[in-house]
Amino acid sequence: MAKATMKEIHINFPHKKHLEHFIEVLSTALKHVEFTLTYKQGVLKLRIIGERDAVIESVNIAKSAGKMFVGSMTPNKDGFYVHHLRLIQQISTRIISIDSISSALTHSGNESFVRGQELFTKASMQEVQYILSELYDLIQEFPRTIRTQTMKKVLLTISYVTDYPHEFIIDKGLSLGYFKQKNESIIINVAPDQCIEGLIEKLSDDKTKKELNQYIKEQNSSRRIYIRD
Repeated sequence: MAKATMKEIHINFPHKKHLEHFIEVLSTALKHVEFTLTYKQGVLKLRIIGERDAVIESVNIAKSAGKMFVGSMTPNKDGFYVHHLRLIQQISTRIISIDSISSALTHSGNESFVRGQELFTKASMQEVQYILSELYDLIQEFPRTIRTQTMKKVLLTISYVTDYPHEFIIDKGLSLGYFKQKNESIIINVAPDQCIEGLIEKLSDDKTKKELNQYIKEQNSSRRIYIRD
């Protein structure tokens, strides 16, 4: 039997209120070793025990996770939180592209942008978790004709910001030339940001709101007829 190796590391962790959440992240990430930890005056002492190679790998994972987590809880000098993709994946089993998250945040008033695998945003991790859940619920209802990541991002953003049914958004997008049909898919017909901003503006005017009310009435009427049949 291989001799167990033990390594001790220290992680600066000023946010004690988020410690339980970080321990959950570590428990998921450090699957092949045992670890114990103590916390005192903003420093987390982590003792990792296991086979040598697994311990070395786990030390690197823990250091990286600590840095990402602290960065995610503390805004930088420009007021942006930095959420790494790997950390976002740890807090949610629901897969939504980082570009879609950034787009929905930006167009709902939280300035955001993506750089590599990092999401820079004025939104806290708690807000990102909330929007992830909302976007996941929305994307579950999308038809199979919405296939490309760009089209999903556009439709998710508009659906989230306007709270309009995706079927209505698709119809308006097609009729106004923002979307087009290609084979068995619906794709964007203009640049993504132009598509998002243009459709959000069009969908917010009084005429379109009346069309939406009529659309909802027709949908409800169709459902009642279907139930009676």
